[in-house]
Amino acid sequence: RRAFEGIARQPLGAEYFGGLTSIDLWQELLDCPALFEYVRRARPHDGNGWLAAARRAVIEGRWSAAIADYAQAMRCPRELPTGLSDSDLQLEYAVSRLLARDVAESRRIAVDLIAAWQTIKSEVAEYPPFSRLKRNARRVWLLPPQGTFPTSQITAWSQNLDAAQLESAAQESLLHYRAGRFDRVLSQSVEEDWPFGDDRACFFFTRAMAHQRLGHGAAAREWLTRATQWFDRQKQVSRLVSAYSNAANLLAAEALRREAEELIVK
Repeated sequence: RRAFEGIARQPLGAEYFGGLTSIDLWQELLDCPALFEYVRRARPHDGNGWLAAARRAVIEGRWSAAIADYAQAMRCPRELPTGLSDSDLQLEYAVSRLLARDVAESRRIAVDLIAAWQTIKSEVAEYPPFSRLKRNARRVWLLPPQGTFPTSQITAWSQNLDAAQLESAAQESLLHYRAGRFDRVLSQSVEEDWPFGDDRACFFFTRAMAHQRLGHGAAAREWLTRATQWFDRQKQVSRLVSAYSNAANLLAAEALRREAEELIVK
């Protein structure tokens, strides 16, 4: 009821009502699907409603529905939660396309984000939303499967990055993997560099694939099992909360899980 009344009283794209963000209200409303659809039909141009639906579809693994809802969200007025930008939606949309096996469209979005990032002037690069664009451009070209981009292109994009510029050990590990530096992936300390949450799953999946590339079949299967068990627990936690704000991490882990399973489980 609170969610219904809050959404009904706010203008399209409003960010707050009664101390809650619009996206929080929409996600609360998702717990009552019939009411959610009723409100969405009444407010078809509220982008926050479409974004909430997209992220619920992500949690449930419904990639076609997520793609449709993300596309609609990007066409409608919306006020994103604090700290997010349009490039976050593009990243999530690109990885949803990847998980729906539309690699070509995912690659196109990645190239567009990278091109936009490369036009940013250095004096404004650290200010939102430019810093978010830079962050998401770095992530989007690491997620498509090995071979989507030539190793030479990966090297060119990453040549100015060092570990301090990456957000986590998981990203550093994936950067080494995409560049074919499999030994560097395994040289990272599991204890000292252990990421948390879905990033831990990404770290484990990448490590499993590196072992497989180096011919360590038993170790690859061991790390794949470890990653899968961890990630499945994380997804159960995500299903229990109404607002899953870090959909990009969940999508990244899903993409790497599929890639690892297809490489290792034959």
